[in-house]
Amino acid sequence: MNILFLLLHSIILASDANHLLLTQIITQPDIAESISIHNPTGSTINLQNYYICDDNEYYLISENTINSSSISGFTAQFPNINIGPGETMNLVFNEDYQNFFDDDFIPDLKMYGNNPNSLSGQIGFSDNKINEISEIIILFHWDGISEKIQDIDYFSWSTLPGSNMNGIDKSNISNYENDTSIEQQLHFQYEAKNYNAYSRINNNETDENNINGNGINNHDETSENLRNSWEIIELFNLGCMTPDAINYDIDAVVDDGSCYFNSISEIINDPNMIGQEVIIAGIISDYTNLVAYQGPHIIKISENITGQTLEVKVWDSDWTNDYETLFQNTPFFTHELKIIGTVSEWDGELQIEPSTIQIINDNFDFQSNNVSISSIFKGDHDGTVITCKGLLVDYFDITKYNGPHSLTIENQEGYRTELSIWPSNYDILNSHLSYLLYPPYNKYYMSVTGFVGEYKNNKQLSIPSENAITILDTINTEGTKYEGLMASMSFNLDFNAFNDNLQEQIIDDLANQLNINTNRIKVISIQRGSLILDFNIIEKSNNENEPSNSDIIENITNLNQINGINVSVNNVSQLSINATTISPAPFIIIPTLNERLDYSYSFPNQSRVIIRIFDVSGKFVTSLLDEYYEDAATIFRDEYHSSWDGRDQLGQIVPPGTYIMHIEAMNPSTGQTQTDTAPIVVGVR
Repeated sequence: MNILFLLLHSIILASDANHLLLTQIITQPDIAESISIHNPTGSTINLQNYYICDDNEYYLISENTINSSSISGFTAQFPNINIGPGETMNLVFNEDYQNFFDDDFIPDLKMYGNNPNSLSGQIGFSDNKINEISEIIILFHWDGISEKIQDIDYFSWSTLPGSNMNGIDKSNISNYENDTSIEQQLHFQYEAKNYNAYSRINNNETDENNINGNGINNHDETSENLRNSWEIIELFNLGCMTPDAINYDIDAVVDDGSCYFNSISEIINDPNMIGQEVIIAGIISDYTNLVAYQGPHIIKISENITGQTLEVKVWDSDWTNDYETLFQNTPFFTHELKIIGTVSEWDGELQIEPSTIQIINDNFDFQSNNVSISSIFKGDHDGTVITCKGLLVDYFDITKYNGPHSLTIENQEGYRTELSIWPSNYDILNSHLSYLLYPPYNKYYMSVTGFVGEYKNNKQLSIPSENAITILDTINTEGTKYEGLMASMSFNLDFNAFNDNLQEQIIDDLANQLNINTNRIKVISIQRGSLILDFNIIEKSNNENEPSNSDIIENITNLNQINGINVSVNNVSQLSINATTISPAPFIIIPTLNERLDYSYSFPNQSRVIIRIFDVSGKFVTSLLDEYYEDAATIFRDEYHSSWDGRDQLGQIVPPGTYIMHIEAMNPSTGQTQTDTAPIVVGVR
């Protein structure tokens, strides 16, 4: 295959590396085992005193000790051969390499035989010399006399849990500097499977320490971040080569066994498919283990984009260790399966009884339809996998009743849906997203991907894994603390004429008239009607030659024009005063139009502040705040979801009418309590 021949011979990596580099390693199939070595320097290098090894005690060769496995390992010396500047040499391990490579491919070096291009030393007789899932390769230099060997380049990988158990560490060994501890070595974590290879990205040995190491140039070869400097590449264009298949790839040169001939949508929409054998593909979107209830393992597979979903039923007698391992690693939305099986029906739902299940892609980028919560509510996406967005507004723990974690998200139209998270699929309680289960809510805006189902006539999304939840924004629900002066002014100007440019002009002229810097002024509230602007004016810094806020209070009340617009000053007050106040603005909201009530409140030091809504009869409606503050402050709640949405404690929009906002500030140590009230009106369209 000429593609591979060209790939192996055209590794040109630009950088200023000053020693030989391992650049490509093929581990499987066994006949393809090979290593590429590149000379990035400007000098010809003789390889006679160079060795390659897979043993972590390779350095004992200076004591005439070799611990490589006599069956599958190797500690081998290169022949008396040169590698020129910019050249790459390819070392093959198996005599049958031509059954994999192109006939035109001629290796430069061989790990077998006895010819001028053969390596010598302790070389195992097994056809499998490089372990596929956990291994090290060390290239080193030794002159045959010195008590110390010199590291040249090092690559290690392991898909096993924990640290790299095959790592190299010569710390505290006579004649050697300390290597990076095995626990801190960043070994490569993935397996290069058939028709793939480990490949160095460039000659930059990422994060490698270049002093006080055991390398030929004093580098610490064990310190390189292999996860960032290496990658896995395809040696050929892999894909389905059968023209009749749904996923036929015209560019594929090697058939990877992924061909499938039936779509999930086709099966769902054609009742005549029952009883037929099909070959389908889908992405794992959910999993349920019903063995404890004398049932099967149920795997949900979904189509990309459409989200159409089928259940795959596997009885425990057919459940293999490979399947068990697969679902221990939560492969949801990342693993594509090819399934050969028979279409059946149970309880009115179609399902697949498989004879063969094959993973054809373990790094799939699943793309589902983005939909609104309202369309879920209407039943437009039942039985499919979708993605939607909403604000987390509530949580209920049903696990104590053998149920799931139930989270509720809401969109700005007020539509809600529940997110069902079963601990057997995703243990969110012990994950980095566990904070979502604890108040305060109305804080996290998220995107979720899940299967649309129904429980007791309520739509819900089954969320199978951590990668199905993305936090898009963290919303300020606490309001904003302001200090200094608050000045409220009415402008003789139509609200529609007010824009950002005019706002800047107004601030500039106000600052000029008050003889202060514009940075001290901020518009924090804009009200309709006669256009009322609320300004926050912070205190001057000590190095500013400007009037203080106490001086401004005397001057600002005399203003009658700003930027040529007639104004009247409604109120000027000092914030963070030692008093308790509540100030809603505006006083009228229409919740059915998604309007919200902004409000501000002040309180003294050491206050437990409680803000409630009552109706005019004194009946409790909802609580907006229960918080302890150490220092006196004035808080403005004027951001979305920090203000009141016109709903009661059950989440229902309150009837039109007059309501009372009530604030209570109590000092827990003294028992002293201050209160304030303000009327508000909830209207209708």
